[in-house]
Amino acid sequence: MRRRVLLVALLGLVPALASAGEQANAPTATGETGYFTLLTGDTIPEHGLSFGLYYNNWDRIFKGGDFLPLGISKKPAYDWDHFDASVGFGITDRWEASVAVPYDDYHGFDTRRTGGIDYRAKGQGPVRLGTKLRLFGDRGADSTFAINGFVDFGGTA
Repeated sequence: MRRRVLLVALLGLVPALASAGEQANAPTATGETGYFTLLTGDTIPEHGLSFGLYYNNWDRIFKGGDFLPLGISKKPAYDWDHFDASVGFGITDRWEASVAVPYDDYHGFDTRRTGGIDYRAKGQGPVRLGTKLRLFGDRGADSTFAINGFVDFGGTA
């Protein structure tokens, strides 16, 4: 029993050993890079520009479901495609601003609640205006600290 607990504990430390690396710095708007979601303390240099494209797809099939006649089972499901384009601008070496424009495509159905009627919505999501201010550390240093903020403006999907 102790060996199993030790093995589980050691396996739990494995993700802590993984490193995204310095090349994994992402655009301010999402911070998502590959397997990692990062919000770094780095900022865009003064008068510098950044451009980012982001895509993700979430699929969810829920447990359970109603059994229809003839033994057919329908389970509620949900699908969400999210695309995001962002542009960032360095106001100073320590302060940047960004704007992100998302596009979302939702598709879901639940035969238990809607009688088999599909739900689908797509369109532009709320435009996000964001900013980041680096308070401590130099760009590219091992240790930096910045604060982030954003506001979403209108839009519905």
